[in-house]
Amino acid sequence: MEINFEKVMGTSEQVHNLFGLLRERQFNISHFVLPSFLEHTEFVINHPYRAWYLVKEADLVVGSIYITDHNTIGLYLKNTKKAIVQGCLSFVLQNYFPLPPIRSIR
Repeated sequence: MEINFEKVMGTSEQVHNLFGLLRERQFNISHFVLPSFLEHTEFVINHPYRAWYLVKEADLVVGSIYITDHNTIGLYLKNTKKAIVQGCLSFVLQNYFPLPPIRSIR
């Protein structure tokens, strides 16, 4: 199984893929009502994350992962296959180091 990570740059295809993932979620922590496609597009283009990636298995988008400036990781996967979860965490650990502490912030 090959897992690929595509950096979110705000392309039209990425916006559509991310909106599809958002619509499929059963639980949401950032909203109670699904944002409009326009609101979603603006969020993706101006995302507040340190880094954000689409997670792909072969050429299929199976989720997304983001890293925040608070040293947290957000991970949403359509399928929680152990190999995909491990691949995502390994990718982050190999490519990102925690930012230095800031008291009462991170």
